[in-house]
Amino acid sequence: MTPGERAELERMTRTGKAAAAKLTHARILLLADESPGGPGRSDGQVIEAPGASKNTICRVRERFVEQGFEAALVRKPATRVYARKLDGRGEAFLIAPACSDPPTGRANWTPQLLAHRMVTLGHADTLSDETVRQVLKKRDQGGGLALHQPWLKRMGCIPPEQSAEFVAPMEDVPGVYERPYDPAYPQGCLDETNRQSVGEVREPLAMTPGEPQRYDSEYVRNGSAGLALHHGEPVRRRREERESAAAPRPAGSLGGTWR
Repeated sequence: MTPGERAELERMTRTGKAAAAKLTHARILLLADESPGGPGRSDGQVIEAPGASKNTICRVRERFVEQGFEAALVRKPATRVYARKLDGRGEAFLIAPACSDPPTGRANWTPQLLAHRMVTLGHADTLSDETVRQVLKKRDQGGGLALHQPWLKRMGCIPPEQSAEFVAPMEDVPGVYERPYDPAYPQGCLDETNRQSVGEVREPLAMTPGEPQRYDSEYVRNGSAGLALHHGEPVRRRREERESAAAPRPAGSLGGTWR
């Protein structure tokens, strides 16, 4: 250990301004320092002072020798990548029963029941209830599994009858977006939305150092416009937008809601 590294460790342990694990590693390195003037203690002697386990002391000393000073103080983040248990299609098959009536004799779907159903139907080889919980939490779905938010409303297709003929083609839709990109068979997705065009009643205040731009809550309605969205190739994340003509509104009509 160099004199500069030792001085840095002494300053860190003296001030205590660092994470607890980092301070523990710093004390281990100071006690195990075998440079001239250092204590040079063994693992058995070091373990008595910082209160760390013998395995931790061995790992810190090993990282210092192999990877350097910084790596011994702070553990590098894990680089292992875990494969997703469920892709978009699998999540669709999981969410569908969670939004339906529970089995006979059950008040609600549970993560264990949903995991067992996914394995029984062949959508997954194995599936833990924790994976089910994370998917439902991310999607904000699940009858009785997630926090109810009664103020939310979602628009969708409500079929007159829940029949197999209707559900079968509907379940094929998510699979389209999982197909690999093929220039010979391009994919297309269309959508539309409305946007309101508004104007300022009073001149906004420009941004200044330490202050964001400020504008008045009162505004003028200048009409609305329809936006046609064309996701030309969803797999390649290409999107095109086209705006239609604005629908006129009465001149000078005011709105008083916050934006």
